[in-house]
Amino acid sequence: MNRYISNLVTLIALLFVNTVYASFDIRAEVKSGGVRWENVTLSHGKMVPSAWGIPPSLQSATAWSAASFSSTPLSSMTLIGGSGERSTPIPINISGVQYNSAGIAYTTDSNPFGGGCTLDDVALPIISVGGPNCISSTKLINTKNSSPFVFLRPMFEIVDSDVISALNGLAEGVYSASIPINIRYFYESNGISTFRNINEVMIFSFNYTPVQLDSIDVIGDGIMVPTYDEIVRRVSATTTFNITAYGYFDDGIILKLPIKDYELVHSSEPGITIPYNITCTSCNSTNLVEQGTLLTEVTSISAGTGVQTNIGFSLMFDYDISGESIISGDYFDVVTIMLEPSI
Repeated sequence: MNRYISNLVTLIALLFVNTVYASFDIRAEVKSGGVRWENVTLSHGKMVPSAWGIPPSLQSATAWSAASFSSTPLSSMTLIGGSGERSTPIPINISGVQYNSAGIAYTTDSNPFGGGCTLDDVALPIISVGGPNCISSTKLINTKNSSPFVFLRPMFEIVDSDVISALNGLAEGVYSASIPINIRYFYESNGISTFRNINEVMIFSFNYTPVQLDSIDVIGDGIMVPTYDEIVRRVSATTTFNITAYGYFDDGIILKLPIKDYELVHSSEPGITIPYNITCTSCNSTNLVEQGTLLTEVTSISAGTGVQTNIGFSLMFDYDISGESIISGDYFDVVTIMLEPSI
């Protein structure tokens, strides 16, 4: 009875020391225009964390072979925001592992138990393996006991458009998900061949900023062709600019006009001017400028309409003045409008 208890305790201790833990924090910034990965690089066409992870408490070995996973990693993740909002599932392919044996001198030999790899590349000090049931066909041999490798990192694939689509319509904020993976490698120590599992967690954090103005299209030539009413001796003209803002807007856009005199100035007689009006039928405040005077410096467009990726509106410029107050010639003015997403 005492011998049975002793063996049971030994078995539990052996299983415990053969499992170690590590984690990887993977960060990105997401806007309507795309995903900017902050700490991710590429290797063998796959994404890998820029920083290597340090596995704790590795058993010393005289030889070892890289492998991939003891079980198939999850194929999708759901991001959760600080307020509990959840994204739709994002496909992810965690396809392999990279090991780094920096500073350890190895010779190579074939591994008769290797196979099942879609990627098996040994370019010391980097060993890259991929595939759900992969064991490298290369055995790395050392003349003395040492840690089999120094660093490791997972290899994965995520399509940027899948991330953008999954977060579409959610509030601004940081969204996170964690994916456990179980990495397995094989090693020899004291004449015994065995394997070790490294329980890892990949923690993804996406800083989502959906509100963004990407581009503006303006259609209109700005030419105001005068119309003369000889009976009442008045001159009038109008021109229209059709404007479209593209981006990601969850509460419309803001239009700003600078404080100035809105007047057309004679090309050779600057003292002679024509005050004009600016009207925006889609704006919260319709009359922006009246008779050359700025009435509304800031107004909103499409507020409260929900998520939009383009917002169109028109600005009409016009005047109607006495013909006795002007002379023949060219008149001009320059108007600057400023657009920004409403937050």
